[in-house]
Amino acid sequence: MTANALLMARALGVTLSGRSVLKDVSLELSSGHLVALLGPNGAGKTTLVRALAGLVASEGSILVGGEALTSLGLQERARRFGYLPQDHTVHWPLPARDIVALGRYPHGATDPARLTMKDADAVLRAMRAADVTDFADRPITELSGGERSRVALARVFAVEAPVILADEPTSSLDPRHQLDIMKTLRAAADGGTHTDLGQRGAVGEGEAGLRPVAAHLPAVDDEHWRQRLDRAAGNRLRHASALHPGPRGRAAASRPRRSGARPAAARSPRCRARPAGPRPGRGRSTGAGWATSGWR
Repeated sequence: MTANALLMARALGVTLSGRSVLKDVSLELSSGHLVALLGPNGAGKTTLVRALAGLVASEGSILVGGEALTSLGLQERARRFGYLPQDHTVHWPLPARDIVALGRYPHGATDPARLTMKDADAVLRAMRAADVTDFADRPITELSGGERSRVALARVFAVEAPVILADEPTSSLDPRHQLDIMKTLRAAADGGTHTDLGQRGAVGEGEAGLRPVAAHLPAVDDEHWRQRLDRAAGNRLRHASALHPGPRGRAAASRPRRSGARPAAARSPRCRARPAGPRPGRGRSTGAGWATSGWR
């Protein structure tokens, strides 16, 4: 292990339901890096991220800051790793701020309503970094999928762990927030945090400062993935520049509509407006006023 290695794995292997998912994986990652783990679906990216965090049984050895992962208690592991899974399902209508405050639990903050000044400052910084302060008091169950993803990422930031393991952190975000989140992760890495991303594809190596690695997964052509990353970055940057926030947070075209132009719904041959009421042969009403029929 080199002197500046923060996370190291040697001969790592994972077997799930009798099937070998990972075999003989070795890697050495230092602080201050933002690393993208690239590969197709089923290559084992999520399993590797979970194994590095100690969330799935594995063979071989994992060292964090020179200490064996198996020698660390659960609370100490939670302080060493900020882990972001793909799924952000929350079943309780807690305010977004309280969800973010869960990131301080490994530091002893068991009640979001009674945070110390240090914990409260960490939560606020995390919410600003993920751009979720505007809906801090809204129940998490009322947020959109992208908003929930950003709240989940803010919870990870609130841990202030030396290692962030994020499994496809931008998969459900709009282009602007994809770029913002990757820049935030890049800034965290510049501050000394190591960030490892399990990605099918990323925003772009040049834009986010990513260092793609294959990490003993099925063979990956680095040049092929680098070209895909660059194309994805260019496409998303062009798409983001062509949009601006519209009413109710929706994206609207920046170019004004021509005078007298009909709305898109009126132009579509498959979508038409009709008076509400019983439809012939249906015997069912959709309510008073006008309604818009869906796709037929």
